[in-house]
Amino acid sequence: MKKFSLSFPGVLLRGIVIFLLFSSLTLLRAEARQLRQVTPESENFVSEYFTEFDGWIMELIERGNIPGAIVAVGRGDRIVYLKKWGDRQKNPVVEPLTYDTLYDLASCGKIVGLAPSIAMLVDQGKLQYEDPVVKYLPELNNHGKEKIKIRDLLTHTSGIRDGYSWSGTPEDIWQRIAQLPVKWEPGERYEYSCLGCVILGKVVERISGESYADWTRNHLYLPLGMTDTMFHPDAERRRRTAATQFMDGRWIKGEANDTRARRMGGGTGNGANFSTIHDTAVFASVMLNQGIYVTEDGREEKLFSPEIWEQMLSSQPTTIGNRALGWDKRADKPNRGVLQSSKACGHGGYTGTSIWIDPAFNTFVIMLSTRLNIDPKMPNIYPTAGKIANRVIDAIRDPRNETEIRTKVQNQVREFQAAEALAFLKGKKLCLIANNAEEVERFLNAGLEIVKIFWRDEDHSAQLSTKIPQSLQLSKLNNRRIRVQDIKGSDTLVYVAEINGNGNSLSIRDLGSSLQSAADLDLEYVVMDTLNPQGMKLVEGEFPEAGTESSIIFRRLPQKFGMSPGELALLFNTEYQVNAKLTVIPCRETEITVPGTLESPVVTPTLSMKDDDSWFRYQRNLYLIYPR
Repeated sequence: MKKFSLSFPGVLLRGIVIFLLFSSLTLLRAEARQLRQVTPESENFVSEYFTEFDGWIMELIERGNIPGAIVAVGRGDRIVYLKKWGDRQKNPVVEPLTYDTLYDLASCGKIVGLAPSIAMLVDQGKLQYEDPVVKYLPELNNHGKEKIKIRDLLTHTSGIRDGYSWSGTPEDIWQRIAQLPVKWEPGERYEYSCLGCVILGKVVERISGESYADWTRNHLYLPLGMTDTMFHPDAERRRRTAATQFMDGRWIKGEANDTRARRMGGGTGNGANFSTIHDTAVFASVMLNQGIYVTEDGREEKLFSPEIWEQMLSSQPTTIGNRALGWDKRADKPNRGVLQSSKACGHGGYTGTSIWIDPAFNTFVIMLSTRLNIDPKMPNIYPTAGKIANRVIDAIRDPRNETEIRTKVQNQVREFQAAEALAFLKGKKLCLIANNAEEVERFLNAGLEIVKIFWRDEDHSAQLSTKIPQSLQLSKLNNRRIRVQDIKGSDTLVYVAEINGNGNSLSIRDLGSSLQSAADLDLEYVVMDTLNPQGMKLVEGEFPEAGTESSIIFRRLPQKFGMSPGELALLFNTEYQVNAKLTVIPCRETEITVPGTLESPVVTPTLSMKDDDSWFRYQRNLYLIYPR
């Protein structure tokens, strides 16, 4: 064979090569998309709420939990908060943290990769969520796997165990996976399975004819301008990647920390892709926009239709709570926080990453770190990420006017006289939230179907337990959200507890948290209203300490807040986008009146509140509270 060669002088040839490499890198950087950064106030946030992030992140750094972190908060396609702390890594050498640092996303890659990839193939008609996986991977047609659907793999209900021997070549590993039995019938129960996501990555490869790494980069990341998101960073990107931990005789930097992904060559469906804070913010904004994005030349394109987007993020009940298709939605996830709406979806990553979007508020909250770099035994960053998510929602100023809120309230509330309440609850399977023995006895004597009673007062629960049938469950109401296993067999949560006059009371926290649980679990929520505490009509007193919502307080209310339980539920459900299926049954002695016609709302910064601590917009007896 004839050989062709170029006879450029060595120096000139090296110069051309260096120039071409530099030009290609510059081109990639030029094509990278970044969201515009604006002030929090321009997107109806109060920036003072974000000042607490410094202390929370520095606490993690000072105790050796993480070397550093980056947090981005956004609304729609705007970043309202972006800040970094500490270093990119401490080991094997200290490197300063930069905003273009690449992090191993770990399981966050399940949403920044796998879930939208499957949704895109569904939208293109190449795949259906109800398809059996053996349609695309016939080698799995054994040991019960023939019943597994694509949906089962996305919701971790396939029955395939997580954990396996990852020795041998990638092909050896795949052949062993193909022979694994299922542990239970597909769809029967939930168990988190990275292996199921590895299988889904293989489905993408069989349908597309490309490797999963190439498919996601060519059809998802590059079209969105996410040029720093990939499974196999090049040398330049490896230089600015955060190392994870020492494993297999070396520091893992620029290759998958996850053993499964690494030994299968990197680029598997269970995650371990790399990305930056700017790229993940772009991804989050596109997901909030239902997969619609604008190209470099100004054309509007979409990853998938709004209908497929809705399917991807819709609630999928499992034995441990709601998930979406590839996304997490569970209310008790610590990195989710307790104040995001029932529409919130996201994921966490083992390496110290957390990404959540909330379509109800049009917000995203991202925290990236490398928590394995100093001491892999240190806990994950999830509680801190959850606190940040709480403060983000609490910082929102909703610009809607009171007439719009009133309309929503009227649509949600069906007013019943007390005598009609029993008829409304007939035929429903009830879980009661109570602290009043007389109310519980009234329900028991009315012949209503009660599945379970959540009880806060242990002294009275012992007394009540002697009066209820043995078949009826009596449980203490935990501080966290109600889980799906807690309400098995019921379809309606009924709040019959009395609340005291202190806005810092646990009974109010229980009301708000259980209302959010109802939204998360798709249950009806009924409030048996009572008189305002102590006949209270005044609004006065100090707010509790900021940042305590997730532990003892649902929302920051003054000591006297002037609202009944029903009015509070309306406030929580509408103003804070809980969006539960709420019904308030007023008592005869009071009304929840929302007039058909309204004057412009009265606004005052005082109302006996210390240091103008809050604004109240109010009309008659319905108070809409905006704590600062």
